[in-house]
Amino acid sequence: MAEKYLFRGAITELIAPMDANENIDYELFGKQIRFQLEHGIRGLFLSGLTECMVTSLEEQIEMMRYTVREVNGCVPIMGSICTNRPQDALMVMKAYEECGADAVAVVQPHTFTFGEPAMYDFYTEMIRESTIPFYIYNAPQTSNTLSPELVHRLVRENENVLGYKDSTIDIMHLQAVMGGIEKGRHFEVLGGSDASTYALMAMGGCGVISWVSVIFPQLIIDLCDSFLNGEIETARQLMFRVNEVRSALRQAPMDTGYRAVGEIVGCPLGYARRPMTPQATEQQKEAVISRLKEIGML
Repeated sequence: MAEKYLFRGAITELIAPMDANENIDYELFGKQIRFQLEHGIRGLFLSGLTECMVTSLEEQIEMMRYTVREVNGCVPIMGSICTNRPQDALMVMKAYEECGADAVAVVQPHTFTFGEPAMYDFYTEMIRESTIPFYIYNAPQTSNTLSPELVHRLVRENENVLGYKDSTIDIMHLQAVMGGIEKGRHFEVLGGSDASTYALMAMGGCGVISWVSVIFPQLIIDLCDSFLNGEIETARQLMFRVNEVRSALRQAPMDTGYRAVGEIVGCPLGYARRPMTPQATEQQKEAVISRLKEIGML
């Protein structure tokens, strides 16, 4: 039943827009949020892997505070936490709770290889301190991909683990995770990459935390809604469309293609903060825009 879900369908991972001095541009951030709400996005996700690497913990908390005020209950909001120190993770989690976030997603510690017992202890402490729904965020970019068995144990031992954000883009891994969740338990599996949306939903996932929807929300809404409404062939064709869009945007570094297109579609995204490339070159912008026009997206 749809009403059981906290997050379902197309959820946008917001991009932190910077001004020319590398400060967060809250005017543009507010425009981005309103753009999403006006287009009917189903939820918002803050401080994903890319953003948390270039913003401070204090900035992440302030962006959550700002978003909660701006959204005013229209859609659910999930805050991501990505830090190696449990003390920092707990501090941000409590701040998100106080700001009014609807859920939290916690990424495993990163860079160094940590054993499974360390991962279990880290997550168990976070989960048991959380007073809002908790999502396990499995990001292989950390070099510490969580095993399906560890995910199952954390879910089995903690009732407030409501869901799982998968960024492995590994179908076999995802099948193992989903196959081991207790039958009958409500559990929300969300894609962490637009590229795996159709496959993930075909296995029982309920939506995607999307970057493409930052600039093309209707495309991702249509993909998710088509699948959830049983229009499987429509969803399949839309998945191919999404992959064409991703390919076009990747003709510029990281998220600079998104920022170049944002201005055109009415969602200006400012600059990126170093060490990310602040903006695409004119040649890169032309390549992205030309390809999107060719496939009918602009």
